[in-house]
Amino acid sequence: MVSKMANKISVFGSLNMDQVAKVDRFPRPGETLKGKDYFSAPGGKGANQAVAASRLGAEVSMFGLIGEDVFGEELISELEKDGVDVGFLERRSCSTGLALIQVDKSGENQIVIIPGANGKVDNNYVDKSLEKILETDVLLLQLEIPIGAINYLLNRLGSEAESAPAVILDPAPASPLRQFNLNPVDYLIPNEGELGGLLEDEKTRDLKPELLDLGVNTVIVTKGSEGASYFSERESFSVPGFSVEVEDTTAAGDAFAGAMAVGIAEGENPRDVIKFANAAGGLAAASSGAQPSLPSREEVEKFLKRRGGY
Repeated sequence: MVSKMANKISVFGSLNMDQVAKVDRFPRPGETLKGKDYFSAPGGKGANQAVAASRLGAEVSMFGLIGEDVFGEELISELEKDGVDVGFLERRSCSTGLALIQVDKSGENQIVIIPGANGKVDNNYVDKSLEKILETDVLLLQLEIPIGAINYLLNRLGSEAESAPAVILDPAPASPLRQFNLNPVDYLIPNEGELGGLLEDEKTRDLKPELLDLGVNTVIVTKGSEGASYFSERESFSVPGFSVEVEDTTAAGDAFAGAMAVGIAEGENPRDVIKFANAAGGLAAASSGAQPSLPSREEVEKFLKRRGGY
């Protein structure tokens, strides 16, 4: 995939400061374990995806709320370093969002989210943001901000169908999707473990057709190193992933989402977009931290060249 002129991507979502503890294994209920290492890093699924897309060559605008604290200042500073437009971020009189993360020696994680300012995103903020969002090519959404605000934004986009950007919804943390108007969603990108929770159905069967029945145009199910599967009314196929030495999977899904947005904005075919996104996710999983692990365009291109190109 060859980089073209910068395409415009908007990200409407969460901004967190991540507090990360490295452990050999996760503690059992009531158990105290000694950790191996600790660090803090900017995160939040929305901010992670904004940074991922910016590092991969897009012109990115971030929409969301931060608190009036030192964490908020640091998050803004880090986004600006990565070239993300922060002019539409607003402050609220509360704490900035926090994520308490444990990462075990295999690279798997457990995360507790404290919403803070993220929990105050409302319809009024959507209304103030909509005009700018409509100027972009692709919109990235996640579920770390209030469900009501996301649904309101989807309804507003539905009424602006002719001028609306392509919409990618990363349904994490998993939440039942029947509460949403999914008709404006062009791409739903759950990971494999989230499928049952999205439809409140834990049966072992293929749930993707039911997701399409809810109005989504395309479902892309991510499967870590196994790659991703594409499913629409017209076709279905799988794209293999990349085996890497996993260090921390915390932002691998966000790297995938950001890369998806870039590929779609650049008009690439779905197979190449997914391969590009698989590479970005793999590289992120091979490094520690959320935003620190997100690869640049050059890194992804070099990785793909080593692994056989497109």
